[in-house]
Amino acid sequence: MRDRLAVTNRIFEKTCAHVRFLQTEIDDLRVLYTRSIDAGNKAVQYKYKIKLSVTMGLKCYMHDYACEKAQQVAEMRYRINMQDAIEASAESSDDEYRFDDDEDEDEDGRVYTYNSDDSNESDK
Repeated sequence: MRDRLAVTNRIFEKTCAHVRFLQTEIDDLRVLYTRSIDAGNKAVQYKYKIKLSVTMGLKCYMHDYACEKAQQVAEMRYRINMQDAIEASAESSDDEYRFDDDEDEDEDGRVYTYNSDDSNESDK
């Protein structure tokens, strides 16, 4: 489980890096697009407008994928924390409840002790 968490977390981090890279590309393309508008060059405007829309679509797709991976990482961390808590409580409960195999309690509250030497029960 921890190995899958590490792999999923690595994928999430790489996806976030791609989203940041795509955002810088979008910012650069917006600058180029506005310059082409100011220059009045329609062919270049079209070229940058297409690149800008494709890059924005790719960024949206990568952002959704990053959100999915973030959700998976959160769920895996929750499961691991719950397993650790269950294991810790099981270990502490083992220490709290130790049973003495030599004594047995009757319905009336009488305690019987068993001796390994003879199999007779004795009242306490």
